[in-house]
Amino acid sequence: MKIITSPDNPELKEAKKLHDAKHRKETGLFFFEGVHLLEEYLKTGKKPYRLFLTEKVSDLYKDSDEKRIISQKLYDKITAENAPQGIFTIAHTSSVNVIRGEYEDILNSLDAPAVVLESMRDPGNVGTVIRTAVSLGVKIIFTEDSADIFNPKVIRASMGAIFADSIYIVPSATELSKAAVSKGFQVFGAILDEKAKRIGSFIPTKNSLFIIGNEGSGIKKETLDECNNYAYIPMTGKTESLNAAVAASLIIWEISKNNGENNDK
Repeated sequence: MKIITSPDNPELKEAKKLHDAKHRKETGLFFFEGVHLLEEYLKTGKKPYRLFLTEKVSDLYKDSDEKRIISQKLYDKITAENAPQGIFTIAHTSSVNVIRGEYEDILNSLDAPAVVLESMRDPGNVGTVIRTAVSLGVKIIFTEDSADIFNPKVIRASMGAIFADSIYIVPSATELSKAAVSKGFQVFGAILDEKAKRIGSFIPTKNSLFIIGNEGSGIKKETLDECNNYAYIPMTGKTESLNAAVAASLIIWEISKNNGENNDK
């Protein structure tokens, strides 16, 4: 197979542009790197759009028509990794099960408590929460102003979990909370107030949502106003608060422990 060595190669130039979120949205393509993420993607039964490999790993995936061999020098121009493995995969965004629907339709599809992430901007946090939620079988809902789930840092932090389950995205946590309360849901705003219900001291019903706010500013006031319950994570140490992804992961863990008990509630 011919090795691509020219930086003017159109396929290579297209790959480089996918670092930009706007270009990912316009083309419906995204990228990720490494052997593990590609293996996780292939488990879905979907085929990558394009696969760039360096000469060092060119023997991998021999039967792939999408495979392109490029020089290490060119690979270094497109990689986002500090220690690249020489495998750069481009895939269609449609191959990831992202659900954007009416608030009521999303609420009707839930059969257990779910976690809502409002304005979570850090890609590493978003990927970590996806990984935790998928691992523990808990549904998560992001607002549109959260980090782009096709950001390569999100994909990497999720360790491929993003390919394994549905990701819900809504325009507004405020409107979702309002719709949920009108349908009889318990909507818990996660806050730093010991007057709220302590996480772990109660079993949420299956019609429950837990709202986690932005890393710096927390839950928006208008969203808090729509919540009909409040919850807090007890802390006995000297820190003032938890990282948003850690807080979400603790709540996801509590939900997962009780999911079996929620089925008939």
